[in-house]
Amino acid sequence: MDKEQQQISIADVYQMMKQGQLRVPAYQREFVWSESQQELLIDSIMQGIYVGQMFIAKGEQCDSYDIIDGQQRIKTICNFIDNNFQINTIVFDESQREEFLNKKLHFFVLNDVISTEKITEVFRLINTAGEPLTAQEIRRINAKGNFAETVKAITNAAYPQKTNATDPSPHGFTTNIWEKFGVLSSKELKQGADEVLISRILLAIIQGHCQPHDEALLDEVYKTNSDLHKEIEAKLEDFPISVLILRLEETLSLLAMPMVDINGLSKECFYISFLSLYNLLLEGAKITNSTSLSLAFSEINQLVPPDTISEKQYSCLMDYAKFQITQKCIEEKAGDAIGINELEAALYRAKVETAGYEFKQGILFLDEQRNENEHLMNAILETICGMANSCLSGSAYLFIGIADKKQDALRIAELDHIKPAFVADHYIVGIEREAKALNISVEGYCRRIKNAIDTPKLSKALALSVLPNIDIVRYRDLSVLRIEVPPQNEISYFDGKIYIRKHSNTEEVTLACDIVAIANRFFYKNK
Repeated sequence: MDKEQQQISIADVYQMMKQGQLRVPAYQREFVWSESQQELLIDSIMQGIYVGQMFIAKGEQCDSYDIIDGQQRIKTICNFIDNNFQINTIVFDESQREEFLNKKLHFFVLNDVISTEKITEVFRLINTAGEPLTAQEIRRINAKGNFAETVKAITNAAYPQKTNATDPSPHGFTTNIWEKFGVLSSKELKQGADEVLISRILLAIIQGHCQPHDEALLDEVYKTNSDLHKEIEAKLEDFPISVLILRLEETLSLLAMPMVDINGLSKECFYISFLSLYNLLLEGAKITNSTSLSLAFSEINQLVPPDTISEKQYSCLMDYAKFQITQKCIEEKAGDAIGINELEAALYRAKVETAGYEFKQGILFLDEQRNENEHLMNAILETICGMANSCLSGSAYLFIGIADKKQDALRIAELDHIKPAFVADHYIVGIEREAKALNISVEGYCRRIKNAIDTPKLSKALALSVLPNIDIVRYRDLSVLRIEVPPQNEISYFDGKIYIRKHSNTEEVTLACDIVAIANRFFYKNK
């Protein structure tokens, strides 16, 4: 094994950190040293007192070294330099700065590339002494997979200062959610309590129900060889991870708004309230009074018991939380306003949930004859089949009467003398114009689409689940046909072929391995 002892100047260590030649692996704990601990280290270095040996090992990427032991000391030194050589009562002048930068630190350097598993085992052994790691810090050591990555992304969004990330989330968070609501202390944050709460929230979304805080359960979720970890990772295949993260961040963005102001929420109240708000947004609810979220959360907080909560109590509290948020923050709608809000919400959601939404301008050729385009009708049926086979977490939707191309909208305006409504990069053109061209009513047009779906070419179970879920949504003076495709329990076919959605496209599945993969999704879903 290629190993050596080295003394490296503080100036060189600082540059190595800034250039990414030294890196803090994901399994390391957060920076937890207090200012007094940091001050003592800086003072000891200046006095020439030995501050211990640091351990670094060549990472698997070969172009950098992982800090196995010494992260707190190295980060303290870098923070001190970044803060213009100041911490509390210690302030260095020019000569002291130069002296400090020239001081040598002792390193044990392992130059062989060894596996992450081996390094993490060494890290675990080193950290049996000193301040003990928390359960979440230990889980983080070997955390792998989509679950761990999603938890990390949402944790960083909820507390951006924790990572000093240079790439903010799409929602541009600057608020520490935990501090704003008084849910977690700074010490708890340093020890990973936010990751625990986010892990529980994500687990509830995946499994479809709330459950009490159970450290043993979380241990199993993070263990890569456990049955529960494999089950969760398999279920996450049904969730487009980027979409799931965007949904969670959308919920966080509402809580981060300045007008939402409440302090002193319990962890369980935050857990219940966040999940209730998330589910309402997922159902298409539009929060029209963000200020009242504070009042709703306060009402929920008063009802959440301080001791252990049973699953039945969680279910009741979730219903109560949704009721409070709905009553105080969601404006009641009536008549056509329901259609307008639902349609606009779908159009905006389609920008990120591309596989679950499709838009067709109609079923006729865009020419003077206005004959039915059989290819378009087949494309609609193929899309319905593709949506059914995509194992989405909820229903998918296909809208007829909405164009997604500007040239189509312009041609429709010219042919049918209408003014398309532009919403979220789409053009609402309605179906009245095609009903008129076919010399039938809007209801007759709807029956025409239903008759096309009720065909032996389309899987019977799929057709039977779709037919009752076709309705007309009004947008201003235009009618749009909405076809809901509920989640299915088996593979669906159209004309003897299997289709699937890939982002916003519908593709035929021809490879046997892909067909088996789809079949396995349904198998695990139905277990």
